Amino acid sequence: MSRRGRIDRKRDKFYVVFGRLGIRWPVTVSVVLALLTIFGAVFASQLTIKTSRVGMVDEDNWYQRRIVEFHEEFGHHDSPVAIVAGGTAQDRRATVDAFVAELEQDEMFRGRVLARIEAEDIAETLLVREPGKLAELRRQLPPDADLPAALERGTEGIFGLLEAQLLAALDGEIEVDPSGADAQLAQLAELAKALDAKLAADAGVGEGVDTNALLASLAGDRGAVFPDAQELRERGLDEDGYLVSNDGQRLLVVVFAEFAGDEVYDFNPAVVRLRELASALEHDEVSVTLTGLPFLVVDEETALAAGMLRASAATGLGIFLLLMLAFRSLRRAAVALLPIGVGTIVSLGAMYLMFESLDPITSSFAAVLMGLGIDFSVHLLARYDEDLRQGRTRREALFSSLSKAGPGVVTGAVTTALAFLTVATTEFTSYARMGVITAIGLLVALLAALLLLPVTLGRGNLEVHEHPPKPLGKIGFLARIVRGSPLLIVLGALTLSLVGTSVMPTFNPRYLEFLPRSFESTQGLQTLEDDGAMTPWFAWVTADDLDEARRSADSLRSMDSVARVESPTDILPELSDERLAKLRADFEGLERDPDWTKLSAREPSPAALAKQVLGVVDALDELGFAAEQGGRDTASITAARQAFSDLRTRLETTPVAEATATLSELEQQMATLMGPAWATARAVAARGRWVPSDLPDLFERRFVAGDGSGRIALYVYPAGDVTSGVNSNAPARRFTEELESVDPHAAGQGVSLYHHNVMILDGFKRASFFSLCLVVVLLLLDFANLRKSLLALSPVLIGMGWMVGVFALVGLRLNVATIVVMPLALGIGVDAGVHMMHRWEINARSHGGRARIDEVISGTGGAVVLSSLTTMVGFAGLLLGGHLGMVQLGATMVIAIGCTMIASVVVLPALLLVLDKAE
Repeated sequence: MSRRGRIDRKRDKFYVVFGRLGIRWPVTVSVVLALLTIFGAVFASQLTIKTSRVGMVDEDNWYQRRIVEFHEEFGHHDSPVAIVAGGTAQDRRATVDAFVAELEQDEMFRGRVLARIEAEDIAETLLVREPGKLAELRRQLPPDADLPAALERGTEGIFGLLEAQLLAALDGEIEVDPSGADAQLAQLAELAKALDAKLAADAGVGEGVDTNALLASLAGDRGAVFPDAQELRERGLDEDGYLVSNDGQRLLVVVFAEFAGDEVYDFNPAVVRLRELASALEHDEVSVTLTGLPFLVVDEETALAAGMLRASAATGLGIFLLLMLAFRSLRRAAVALLPIGVGTIVSLGAMYLMFESLDPITSSFAAVLMGLGIDFSVHLLARYDEDLRQGRTRREALFSSLSKAGPGVVTGAVTTALAFLTVATTEFTSYARMGVITAIGLLVALLAALLLLPVTLGRGNLEVHEHPPKPLGKIGFLARIVRGSPLLIVLGALTLSLVGTSVMPTFNPRYLEFLPRSFESTQGLQTLEDDGAMTPWFAWVTADDLDEARRSADSLRSMDSVARVESPTDILPELSDERLAKLRADFEGLERDPDWTKLSAREPSPAALAKQVLGVVDALDELGFAAEQGGRDTASITAARQAFSDLRTRLETTPVAEATATLSELEQQMATLMGPAWATARAVAARGRWVPSDLPDLFERRFVAGDGSGRIALYVYPAGDVTSGVNSNAPARRFTEELESVDPHAAGQGVSLYHHNVMILDGFKRASFFSLCLVVVLLLLDFANLRKSLLALSPVLIGMGWMVGVFALVGLRLNVATIVVMPLALGIGVDAGVHMMHRWEINARSHGGRARIDEVISGTGGAVVLSSLTTMVGFAGLLLGGHLGMVQLGATMVIAIGCTMIASVVVLPALLLVLDKAE
């Protein structure tokens, strides 16, 4: 007996063992498999879905460590964003104000909302922005004036200082610059008019002024303290300080909520609450769209959960209907489904035990496994029915199907499982998990098929003959096509494959676009990306202190790849020697600071303030008289006197309750602004530099590390489209390289677009190579012949060339969901070639070394077509998943398997004819 004959005989004995186990101990086999299924179901029921982008890569990865370390230092800064659109500018501002007011009432968001930059938001920086102003004010006061005490008395104290200042100027106690006297008097008049207008408006008899504007008039030159309109626009703010889109048509509200992580359970409470608050604000004119990574993650989990169930149900139903059409027997369809049911449930249980959860990649594996695993039963049943039709007994047909179809089934299962295992060599944990768990599922489904078919088919009298239902149709016509022009078919197939390979599809690095377009968060994401004001593809760099952060921000802003940099130093004036000298002069000789709690606690008296204003009027009278005596122009004095007289009248005629409320609001705002401004300015003057604790609370939460190190984060937004993937992801690479030149540990979504996708592409090139090598080794072990092995491999290689050509033809791009198709198509597609070559080998031995092509195609070719169709149905079920990652994976795999199926049943037989191996 030849060496090949001995191998075949040993292999036949191996498969016969499975048949004997199922026939002799059906109960034992059934109980063992049932227990495995029950245990699998129990553990599978505890599976959850995680949509973390960080969790898709193992923390041991060099780049992933950057992200993890940043999160440990600064927390998870994945901010929800509300986009307010429609209506007039005033409508949008009113909606933002109402939304912010609701958010500030919620403990989850209080002090963490950025929608408008007002004076109180940058109060700590106000005095440092205008160093020397305080010193100038003190020089204009009498030597015995007690500035801290006056500030503690609020508006009464301020007007008392004005009276003292005017009288001191009149008595010559202080020097007055005549050239600036009129401007100073005009400023005093504006202050009186502003307070008059505020009192009138609050009493319901005028338009009034904003409290911040009134307070700004107390500070002198408003434009010097607050940014002008152009500077506001450069910072992404409108003229009233609201966060605005680049097109100016939408306002933005950013919530810097504190999240423990980036999983659904971390984000969901905030997402639910934000949606509740936003839904109450919308009306016909103005819309509020919520988006940002927290919303995308929560919505993706919803889409994945529903999509997984829908895809699995559709896959199971589709496969069952196809089996019914093919076998025309309910019993055979049910028998074919049993092994894959066991394999899927056991695999889901193993998934929980090994990884505890599913993610956007692994969530589709159940439908994938069902489509792949059904092949085993299909080939075994098809061979069983074929032998029955040839007159064999049930026993003979059963053992014949195991020994003749079994080798191809096992080789196909092992090559496919190994193809999935090669995916585990990538650095992306998610792909590795999918590879491992699908490989386990395939091997369990294979074992179940080899055991359950003898159990289910081995009942009753095995020595009788059986006439299975006639197949629905035959594919014998393919043999006529192949015999007609085998050389033309081979040359045409090779040409199309080479052409297809030359137009390899590009890679799309975007991984936030898998939600259905109808989702609110998806639409909001698209709006942000189109506008560019707050794209989610930002990145971060870090600095050890604020000085380094300022230098880094300046350097980043000089780079072409950078559109915008968010840095806490933007609100902190640079401390030049001149500025520090002026700032120190502001506090020189001051023995104490004002007690701002006294100011915030006092209850102002309109009558007392009116009396104090009268003192200012009297002082102006005296000043006017002196000016007349000196022959000077008194117009500015007269105007100021009239403004203060009107203010006094307003205080005396406004109802006490309304006037008291207005003054109380003003003084509370003074304490809120002046307290932090004074304390910070004095501290900065003493130490000569900024420290993180000088930042306003909101900005400290946003930019300063929470571990006490004082390290600073800067958020950098890219210029141009870093998500296009063009020129080997060149825009993302340039953005990454320029950021890393400033901070070698730069990371974030914008940088991940480059590093993660390099990992993916390199990993799958490596996985595809490993997959090819393993497939070749297994084929050599199976066929013990290089030529036969290469012939078995040829359909999948030709089919993959067609596949990439079809991708280019229909505009499909590879992405993080579909990149897996390359190694998987190789492992999955080789099954068909293996089965065809096994049938050719068996048939050739029966016909003197040259197989009959009609028998090969109509026999195993039919099973190949059926198994390929069931696999395609399995992947087609993903098209109903809703999650676009599932949909695109399903579409690419349907194309891939369809191409390898045609190559197996048409091109491979034609090649055998051309090589004179068949007739």
